[in-house]
Amino acid sequence: MSRQDRNFIKTALRATMDPFYDAKRWTRRRVAGMWRRRLAGTVFIGITGSHGKTTATRLLGQFLETLGPTHAGSYQNTSKAVARGVFRTKRQRQSYFVQEVSGHRPGAVDQSVDVLQPTVGIVTAVGGDHRKQFGGSWEAIAAEKAKLVHRLPADGLAVLNADDPLVAAMAAGCRCRVVTYGRADGADLRLLKATSAWPNRLTFEVAYRGEQFTVTSRLVGVQWALSIQAALLTALELGASRSKCLDVVASFEPLFNRMSVHPAPNDAWYILDADKASFFGIEACLQFLEEASAPRKTVIFGLISDYPGDARSYYSKAARLALARADRVYFTGPHAARVRRLAKGEFAGRLFFEEDSAKVLEHLFCDSVKDEVIYIKASKSTELQPLFVQKHQPSAPPGAALASKP
Repeated sequence: MSRQDRNFIKTALRATMDPFYDAKRWTRRRVAGMWRRRLAGTVFIGITGSHGKTTATRLLGQFLETLGPTHAGSYQNTSKAVARGVFRTKRQRQSYFVQEVSGHRPGAVDQSVDVLQPTVGIVTAVGGDHRKQFGGSWEAIAAEKAKLVHRLPADGLAVLNADDPLVAAMAAGCRCRVVTYGRADGADLRLLKATSAWPNRLTFEVAYRGEQFTVTSRLVGVQWALSIQAALLTALELGASRSKCLDVVASFEPLFNRMSVHPAPNDAWYILDADKASFFGIEACLQFLEEASAPRKTVIFGLISDYPGDARSYYSKAARLALARADRVYFTGPHAARVRRLAKGEFAGRLFFEEDSAKVLEHLFCDSVKDEVIYIKASKSTELQPLFVQKHQPSAPPGAALASKP
């Protein structure tokens, strides 16, 4: 069968089945929304944003557990996942329902809000994730995410990032009370200073209602301060104990594959961040290497996503950002050769590329040194995560050094 015939059959099947699936999705949201209205004793909270929302969701869930039974839904964040979580919530069984909400395409937030009907909404940030779905417009991305807080009831609560202009501007469309967090003057929970000097973890100071206090965490990188602030401010505004919340943060480990920390061969350390790699978030993630104390700093890049224009130029920019903070940088995956010119010229001996991700990890398996920091940044499609998991690592990797490919 030719490709043209296969495409014709796929198109015909899609035209036949799409109306059925659209009706099924509409019915599921409608029924879930009806069940949600019966859960009057539960406080429903939605969290959206281009980054940081999963960690904020998990943290807030643990904060609110100190007040009562809490459901915290993250990772799966589409309207289908929201409906599934609502269906599983029994009346009077949950005091709080915290749900991550996806804004991956136009209309996605509306569909989730129809089901969730939150009284509290949190927005972490607006970034370049899914920018192609919004015609490359950051304002359009922000408008989609703003629907979460703009649809809150008058007696609701909106929690906004004061440091992101697109998020801070959402306050103008809110009919409920608004509180803010961040470094900005006037933020209700204001970040005063933060440090994440590896091997130490993130510690920062904040001011809240005339008091200053220190937040000690197990996370890596100062960028996580905003996620912690978002969850902490919400919990405090809902009546949680500050001391209990700080105890939770102090023991909260990084979520797997979101700058999670793992021992590497030869007493080195992996920092695994291979879930997504939007270009516009790379620099913030790399900043922890500036303060890091390590005999050698290595960065591995897989596929980079959500950039406009020519791929080669953005891969080159990522290489330069990393090389300004690390001793050596590896690119792997189908676009690794985008940095060929730099690897063979200006950064020879420090910049390497190899399409086969397994070979890169095999090389580092035997080449790492004591206390080296190896930061792995990629999107899911690079498939570095399953290679990284210990059971998938080769037990006897080859010992030959990996050189810049011609």
